[in-house]
Amino acid sequence: MFHIARVRLTLWYTAIISVVMIMMSAIIYENTISAIQRNYVAIEERINNMQDTGLNNGPVRRALVQNPQLLKEQYEAVRDIILLRIILVNSGVIVCVAILSYIFAGRTLEPIEASHAAQKRFVSDASHELRTPLTSLMLSIEVALRSKKLSLARARDILKSNYEDLHNLHNLIEQLLALASTSKNIKKEFVKIAVKDSLSKAIKHTKPLAKEKNITIEKAMTESFTKGNETMLYDTFVILLDNAIKYTPEKGTIRTTMTQSRTKVRVAIQDTGIGIPKDDIPHIFDRFYRVDTARTSGQKQGFGIGLSLAQKIVNLHDGSIAVESKQGHGSTFTVTLPRC
Repeated sequence: MFHIARVRLTLWYTAIISVVMIMMSAIIYENTISAIQRNYVAIEERINNMQDTGLNNGPVRRALVQNPQLLKEQYEAVRDIILLRIILVNSGVIVCVAILSYIFAGRTLEPIEASHAAQKRFVSDASHELRTPLTSLMLSIEVALRSKKLSLARARDILKSNYEDLHNLHNLIEQLLALASTSKNIKKEFVKIAVKDSLSKAIKHTKPLAKEKNITIEKAMTESFTKGNETMLYDTFVILLDNAIKYTPEKGTIRTTMTQSRTKVRVAIQDTGIGIPKDDIPHIFDRFYRVDTARTSGQKQGFGIGLSLAQKIVNLHDGSIAVESKQGHGSTFTVTLPRC
């Protein structure tokens, strides 16, 4: 599809530039020929005067007087040469324009093609992720309907399982909506905020999860400010803390530290968890990417959207997010934001 669009765009570029170039060449050709023709007429009049006055001394004058057709032949030859050169130059330029147009058309369509491919992949992955909890719901309900001796305890277990699936489905939809709706237009609403406030609220929100696993959250924060959206930064820190808790074993430790320089604010969230394999690190911010399930056996799996959403939010704040990890020794996620 994009190859056809590239060819069409190339043809349009080439056609437009060719029309403009041919029009300019035609104007230049007409002006040049008109100037030559005026000189030709002037010379022809002088030759006629030479014939009338008898001033035909000199070999060139004598040749022109004796053969006036020679001047006309020279004029036509010059005209043909100019026309031929213009055609050759224009042909060469059109070929070069076509090649360059094809290259530039490819560069023009490249981000559109990448965006389209990402959109298709997003829809495909989202459909797959939505299908999983829905299938689980359908199967459990179907089994319950076919059971002739469904006890109250069994019915409660099924309802509990269905509730968990619906809760997961709700979380997935919320993350998908957040990922789709987060746009650059929101930057117009950015205000000066305290990064400490967003981080403190995120720690408070995730403390119950950490408490369930006897995980200690240590914090060292400074009073730093950035321009942004407090809720969005809060969501980012919740995602990072939730991941840290999820992949840190019981009685582990999570350290949150905030440092600042003259122009930057850095928030580091370090855990003592299972770490990330080296091969997975370049992909962990990709949508729906999840590491090998063998690595996370016994851990509650997410949908692979959180880190992608966190990165998008940080990028909207003109910041960056990086990760350092060693398998078996934990991970450190660092969010860098512009200071104001």
